[in-house]
Amino acid sequence: MSGEPAPPGWLAAVGVEGLLRGEVLLVAPGQEATVGRGSGSTLPLTRSAGYRAMARDPAGLRAACQGVSRRHFRIEVPSAGE
Repeated sequence: MSGEPAPPGWLAAVGVEGLLRGEVLLVAPGQEATVGRGSGSTLPLTRSAGYRAMARDPAGLRAACQGVSRRHFRIEVPSAGE
């Protein structure tokens, strides 16, 4: 998604720094999403462009991921009328 607004009722969460800088996560009404180190997250760090760019620097990558949980945070968008 490049500068386009989220569909009505949806949430657009945009990474502003770190490995997720510039990443956009769209969450539909009545849905939830998770972000973290774990592959089970809706947006795992390993899928981010920032992570892939640092993959050749293991020490830097470890430092960038330090303090990020497998399931670091969850976003929930209420359904219409809630």
